Amino acid sequence: MSLYEELLGGYKTSFRPGINYMYLERPLILSVSFALKTIKTFDELNSKFSIVGNFRFGWYDERLIWNPKQYNGITFMSFKEKDVWIPPIGYLICYDNVDLLGDSDHIISFSYNGKFTWVPPQILDSVCNAYIM
Repeated sequence: MSLYEELLGGYKTSFRPGINYMYLERPLILSVSFALKTIKTFDELNSKFSIVGNFRFGWYDERLIWNPKQYNGITFMSFKEKDVWIPPIGYLICYDNVDLLGDSDHIISFSYNGKFTWVPPQILDSVCNAYIM
């Protein structure tokens, strides 16, 4: 059986990470950071502000742990977002539509110890009430 099949066989994307995920006994620790790349637009008349940047999320999923010695020293894997659990995080002060971050075809990587790193690139369009004197 391949590592891919071993990891995702029976894996449910609808259940949050954790060994006792059905009982939610332990909180999920999610680290978050944001890196601003550039200001794309500032439209005072339409109260629109656009930035380009990316969030970086990190967490552990104990369901996706393996021993690299059993798989030719493989220490990292990559899957599409739709194949694994990702936190459902929305951007609420958007200009047009409220959407969840991410893209189901975007690649997410994780290590043999279950550590996920998710960096969904985003252009964030916000409502911005400008008061310029």
